[in-house]
Amino acid sequence: MLDRAMNIWVENVTAGGVILTDLLIKEKARVFAESFGIQEDQLSFSNGWLDKFKKRNNIQKHRVYGESGSAPLASLPEERAKLHQLLSRFTPDQIYNIDETGLYYRMPPNQTLSSKPVLGQKKDKTRITVLLGTNAIGTDKLKPWVIGNSKRPRPLSRVNFNHLPVHYRGNPKAWMNSEIFEEVLLDMDRHFRLQNKRILLLIDNAPSHFDPNYHPPEDEMEDLESTSTGTSCRRRRRQPNISRLQLTHVEVAFLPPNTTSHLQPLDAGIIASFKNHYKRNYCRHMLELFEKDINKEKINIKESIDYLTDAWENVTEETIHNCWIKTGILPSSTNEDITDATQAQREKIDDEVANINQIIRELGATEDPRGAVLADAINDYFLDLEKEIPTEDVLDDNDIVRLIQEEMCDGEINEIDSEKEEIQVSLDNALKSIQTWISFFEQQQSDEFNIDDLYIFKKYFKITKRLEFQSKKQIQITQFF
Repeated sequence: MLDRAMNIWVENVTAGGVILTDLLIKEKARVFAESFGIQEDQLSFSNGWLDKFKKRNNIQKHRVYGESGSAPLASLPEERAKLHQLLSRFTPDQIYNIDETGLYYRMPPNQTLSSKPVLGQKKDKTRITVLLGTNAIGTDKLKPWVIGNSKRPRPLSRVNFNHLPVHYRGNPKAWMNSEIFEEVLLDMDRHFRLQNKRILLLIDNAPSHFDPNYHPPEDEMEDLESTSTGTSCRRRRRQPNISRLQLTHVEVAFLPPNTTSHLQPLDAGIIASFKNHYKRNYCRHMLELFEKDINKEKINIKESIDYLTDAWENVTEETIHNCWIKTGILPSSTNEDITDATQAQREKIDDEVANINQIIRELGATEDPRGAVLADAINDYFLDLEKEIPTEDVLDDNDIVRLIQEEMCDGEINEIDSEKEEIQVSLDNALKSIQTWISFFEQQQSDEFNIDDLYIFKKYFKITKRLEFQSKKQIQITQFF
């Protein structure tokens, strides 16, 4: 428990460039020991303990390297030329980009449908991190990764995570970290290995995006002396190299530092389009509640996953391809192509925004004055979505303690916002619902209801019927004994 907390702390502070000293490590260990209720007489933070801790966690003395300076706009043509050479080894369908974005997945609790207005309502900035990825022609949008602030939120407590339309992970700050990012890379490699497809993956140089090609040689290690605290040391960041990760079908390439706003396709409009579709889904959700006069306070993480999955599905191939062309990094793109793609993307975003504004206007134009109040609240919420939302940072001591406690409780620490637990659906209710849907399906005259789809529902009706029979049979056997 203590060792795990210290490991996370070291990982965080060294990622931020902090130089560790022996004294600092010992003092932090005492702080965590107190947080976990470990008495001082149970542990002796001696030099022997320190040496063993550093050995277990691969903390070594080495030179500190500074990050490359800002890349001026003048260097972009040169950087694009380098990327052209790299990307020319692959076809467009083999070139991918992944990136994270922060998302406040809901607005403040919806008090505007109640009988009395609530003044000074505190903003509910429930944030998640969403990782999106796609190839250069938009034909392969990867399954999103969602990072929430709990490993198993209450609305997902009864859900089989394998059945979610996203990969879900959790930590106290809902931030990306190197541990999750390693999972992302390994999952991608497994995915493309099954397809027998080799790809090039472009990523930015965010701290959590460890460089799999980086492995500091031993001859670059050296001592760093501190005049006040004695010998200092810095942990070699847990930067898995290619051989350790064993990536066989994913070649990772880093975009030049400080150029992602110009060269990263997801930042060129793909994420913006995704958020616009999410806004549209959210508007429709709120409009439906308003029309039905339902005073539901807020959507939960499970509903937000459904909305963001739908939003990602609605980002078109054309939008994605135009954003890649817009960056100018595709070898086949001409200046004319870049100009046309930039204009097309601008018009697409304008259309998406107009669609959202139309829904908000419909809400504000209702005879019920609460509609205008709700429309204003949605507009304020959307302004928050437009801001730069962090996707990673250093965890503080309280975050680390909570993370360890959550791991020990198998992720069942209650969230601060106390979202309600999902109601478990009984087999009997499931059977009735499927039967009702089958009857509804059979009564439809529209060609949209395909008979082949009906067979799928009947298949799951039979499976559920069998499960119910087995359940009742088990109960009868138990009662017999």
